[in-house]
Amino acid sequence: MNPDISFIRGLAHLLVAVLFASASAYGQTTSSTHQLIITGASVDYANNVLVIVVANQAAVTPTVILGSNALALDPTPTAAGLVRARLPASWTPGTYNLTVSYGTTATGSASLDVTLGNAGPVGPQGPKGDTGATGAMGPQWSTTI
Repeated sequence: MNPDISFIRGLAHLLVAVLFASASAYGQTTSSTHQLIITGASVDYANNVLVIVVANQAAVTPTVILGSNALALDPTPTAAGLVRARLPASWTPGTYNLTVSYGTTATGSASLDVTLGNAGPVGPQGPKGDTGATGAMGPQWSTTI
């Protein structure tokens, strides 16, 4: 897939997720009495970063786990409700359990399964294409003995 299209598609998913998070978090505080919610995630393929949209974010540094890997946080400044974590260089497309945690309380942790990259079953073979035009005759060789 074209990296520019992947990046634009990732930004579009992120925008939708941010709008959803803003609407769902309206009127809620970031107090530890509210359950942390992961409302979306997308990959910034250009920077190899997982962008996670959360509601009820705490004021402490989160821990991010993807599958069995703890991810380092990306130092790029983000808006409230966004967590950026660096993907391992060797990640492969597939479905992973994503966990974001702000401490040890039950309300400070949330998880969901995310599918990253092109994953899924192979689709059926498409129909046979039309026969192409006949090509030009190639050079003629003669063999003399």
